[in-house]
Amino acid sequence: MYAPGFYTGYGVKTLPGIREAVEERKWAEADEQIKRTAAAVERFSAQVSRAAAVASPAPAQ
Repeated sequence: MYAPGFYTGYGVKTLPGIREAVEERKWAEADEQIKRTAAAVERFSAQVSRAAAVASPAPAQ
């Protein structure tokens, strides 16, 4: 996951919320960003699982 960093203009950073908090040694903010990022990954994973279930062929009868 990547997006423009807060201080980078259009330059991208991988996991910008986490990375910038760690770079600035803002540990509480880094912890919060880790939780938010993990939740986003879990939501995306659930969407992929649902899409895979819909796209799977029906069982043969």
